[in-house]
Amino acid sequence: MQAMATQQSLMHSTFSVKRTYPSSPARVFAAFANPETKRRWFVEGEGWEIDEFSMDFRVGGRE
Repeated sequence: MQAMATQQSLMHSTFSVKRTYPSSPARVFAAFANPETKRRWFVEGEGWEIDEFSMDFRVGGRE
């Protein structure tokens, strides 16, 4: 008996998240670019223990 090969397909997709802030684009951009501000928005929370937070706000950077 020969084993039949199975063929699987893979589809990559994208998605977008749209948010509206009651502030100027410059203020929102500055908040995302500032590590302390972004940490307060996205990382800190009551009762949360944070081991590490770092970000590189450059094209191709990481968080």
